[in-house]
Amino acid sequence: MVEKHGEEPRQRPENTDDDEGSPGTESYEASEHHPAAESKETEALDGASAVFPLSPLVEGEFTVPLDQLVIGADHPRRRYDFENGVGKALFHAALDPAALTPILVLLFENIWYVIDGWARVLALRLQHEDNPAVLVRGVRWTGTAETAVYQRFSQSFLTLASAPIERAREALRMSEVWVVPDLVIAARIGWTPSKLSKHLTAARGERDEPRFADLLQQPAKPPMDYLYKVGRALADAGKDDAAHPRRSAAKGAVTTLRKRLEALLARNERFEPRHALVVLGIVPPTPEPELPFGAAAGMASGPEPLNLEDVVGHDDVVIGALERHSDGGRRLLLPDEAAVSAMTPVEKAAAKAAYHDAVDRLFG
Repeated sequence: MVEKHGEEPRQRPENTDDDEGSPGTESYEASEHHPAAESKETEALDGASAVFPLSPLVEGEFTVPLDQLVIGADHPRRRYDFENGVGKALFHAALDPAALTPILVLLFENIWYVIDGWARVLALRLQHEDNPAVLVRGVRWTGTAETAVYQRFSQSFLTLASAPIERAREALRMSEVWVVPDLVIAARIGWTPSKLSKHLTAARGERDEPRFADLLQQPAKPPMDYLYKVGRALADAGKDDAAHPRRSAAKGAVTTLRKRLEALLARNERFEPRHALVVLGIVPPTPEPELPFGAAAGMASGPEPLNLEDVVGHDDVVIGALERHSDGGRRLLLPDEAAVSAMTPVEKAAAKAAYHDAVDRLFG
């Protein structure tokens, strides 16, 4: 219930320590040291104490009590999935309101309306209910109610959703620019350290060796599994070269992998991701029993297909494949019964949707 509509929101304290021991923060303009120096102690999900950087201050920001924020009835997306993907990461981050970037608010008829930041506010309410003691960082919307409608339209229709590789790139940038340990990032976004490590490997491989994506039939959309296995192969090759210091660079494992790639590109050959891994020598002709990102889905055996297209389920896990053979035949590989039984309801729903898409592609 809104009780203080007419009051100005309280300013975020700067360089102060109140009686309750709240840490003071430097102003954004005065901070000249490395961003990792601005940090606060947070509690990692596994119970270990870890340090995560405090979200930088934004010019003109202030705080508004959580119970004073209103999401209007015209909000186009009132429900969010906070159990999976980026929604799960946001839900975990909402444990610490100061970790979230400021929302955009409009003061209209003494009510603070949320213009941008609906998901952040809903995540905060799930974590803290409507606790008036929880202060939400905000920036005032200087436009009118009409321009706010345009803003919501733009956010709904004129932006692109974040793809898995984009999240991996941002995680890698956070790790390197802010010098944050992987364990701390994983705890903040609700991932396991293993999952984060594989996403970082994929992003690092894509950044350092971008031409490997050019080998794909759809180079603009390289799957996470492909990027991860390329990144892992490059890292393993680099370790092998380091273990043999007397080996010439021209005969090194990394150089050999790069030469194989360039030879394929020179012949203007393009492949489906799984077939590309085979011709690069990264995986054997028969698919490995281990699926990416810890999946445990069994695959049916059969003759080696001309190419394969992965069926990707929840959390970027490969759960099957669409095979195309030289005789014109096609086959849709399903996960085995044990793998299906081990799926959560969310994973089953994602698997159904993925196979529906595969069937649509099968019939054109």
